[in-house]
Amino acid sequence: MKWMRDLTLPLLLLYCCDLPTPGGPSSWISGIQADDSPNEVTYNVKVDLSASVHEIGGRFLSMSFPAKYIPVQWYVQYCWTEKLQNLASALSPADIRVLGKFQHFCPDQNVEPSKIQGRSPNAGAPQDPCKNKEVGSDFVLRGNQWQIFNANVAKVGWSLLLGFENTKRKADGSWDSSLAELLLNYSSSKDIPIGYFHLGNEPNLYPVHIRLTITPKTLVEDYKTLRRLVAKYSLYAASKLYGPDVTTLDKHSTARNYLTHYYCKNNASMEEFLNLSSLESLRSSIEIGKTLVQVTTNPLPLILSETSSCAGGGAPNLSGRYLAGFLWLDKLGLSAVYGVKQVFRQSFFSGAAYSLVLISDTTPQPDYYLSVLYKRLVEGPVFRVNLNPSNQKLRVYANCAKQGKYTPGDLVIYYLNLEEIPAILSLDQFQDADLDLYMLTPGDSEGIKSREVKLRGNPRVAAQSFFFPLFFPGFF
Repeated sequence: MKWMRDLTLPLLLLYCCDLPTPGGPSSWISGIQADDSPNEVTYNVKVDLSASVHEIGGRFLSMSFPAKYIPVQWYVQYCWTEKLQNLASALSPADIRVLGKFQHFCPDQNVEPSKIQGRSPNAGAPQDPCKNKEVGSDFVLRGNQWQIFNANVAKVGWSLLLGFENTKRKADGSWDSSLAELLLNYSSSKDIPIGYFHLGNEPNLYPVHIRLTITPKTLVEDYKTLRRLVAKYSLYAASKLYGPDVTTLDKHSTARNYLTHYYCKNNASMEEFLNLSSLESLRSSIEIGKTLVQVTTNPLPLILSETSSCAGGGAPNLSGRYLAGFLWLDKLGLSAVYGVKQVFRQSFFSGAAYSLVLISDTTPQPDYYLSVLYKRLVEGPVFRVNLNPSNQKLRVYANCAKQGKYTPGDLVIYYLNLEEIPAILSLDQFQDADLDLYMLTPGDSEGIKSREVKLRGNPRVAAQSFFFPLFFPGFF
């Protein structure tokens, strides 16, 4: 293998993920590598280049961020290190979705931050939370904390999508927007850019979780209130509204354009991560969502506003492992083919199992590297792919390559293989093309449950470095 940095190639191949088979990986590219297994199957890959089915932008893959971390003292002072900034910058451009679950906003810069997350057991309920130094960090956001967060968002090349809670209601049942107005007053005075707003978080689940029912008609009025509020500020008058959102759709759903999706619950098994039915559940939800959108007078694109492998923080010892890439890469591929405008990964930085970067030591997890590869390689027109013979367990997608390192006309084919039988991909359509191969494989002896990944056999080292490592492909 040789590395030619300045060589522009017309075909790229991004490969993740694969089930282990005796003797090594179970997918090969015809003419590059061969497997001696007598059970191997050759698939002819045909990309329909006559017309694209959709086009994805540079912000197609975006992130969400738990708002509860913004006011925590150690987060404000220590977490936006050079290392974390480089990890975040590698995912730009992107939008970052933040849902404001805090209950109070304190513009006063002199209020001391809470030193613990949660209220002291001996602390009584204060009359003015902004004057209480022991207020739990989940409930109060200070002005300078908000400024620090947004300064870092801008520095790493992200744009803010700010969501307001709509569970606080007035006596007449309408949304109490006083907290939102207080935050917007402050943000506007500090020239904090906010490109997008949304309201509420899965209001269809309010009756179950908090015993609150907001009717569709009332929710529409809430959004009208939000639009009038945002329009008061010249800085935000042109900002867009996203929503409303809803959890996974079924045939009885009536939501329109803002969807959250998880494949399974946080007690999922490894088999559920590798189950074809799990992957296909997203297709069903998107198809229902698109059908609902098309019957409206003003059809809007679907957005996956919050999504990962498993709900409830993810499945321990699974959502942060190599095998989560099966679900993640397929979700990106299906969403692109079906015209989903954006996919917001839950979450960029947290203590949850599904986080891209762990909050404990800013360690990137396997899906982080897959996300960076996708961001660096994939952008623009999306194309349909046909396999012969057909096999739903071999998931192959095609997209124009992101321009910069690559030029117009370059193509990315990315795929994953759920079969235990080895597969050979025949790319006769591109037999005269040179090829870049980006191959992500498990990084240690745990196989598909590995905490690490390798690219072309080389381990990633970002966890020990302030500077994000370069991704070099293999050339053939």
